[in-house]
Amino acid sequence: MTDFKDMLASSDYNWMKCSIAQRDVKTVLAAFVEEDIHDLQNKLVHNSLKSKGLPSNTICNCCLLQNLLPCRTGKLCKFKNKACSFHKDASLLHRRCPTNGLCD
Repeated sequence: MTDFKDMLASSDYNWMKCSIAQRDVKTVLAAFVEEDIHDLQNKLVHNSLKSKGLPSNTICNCCLLQNLLPCRTGKLCKFKNKACSFHKDASLLHRRCPTNGLCD
């Protein structure tokens, strides 16, 4: 039986080398990106709280993504008996954040 190191030394197993390299790069990049996204989120929350003069323990659990983004389908959300797939009912329509505009 062929040893694993011998298999990697052979050019017949380039696909295996590529697969191992891809797995390792994905693992490293995922950890790096996760850390950067977490830092960015913390900075955005801090800047938002600071600019609005709110205490650092202020949180908002009232807003959904649908409430924060305006409808991109023109006036379709406002027609009777029709709704865009994003704003399906009145509770999901675009509105200002009730927590002193924290999410805006």
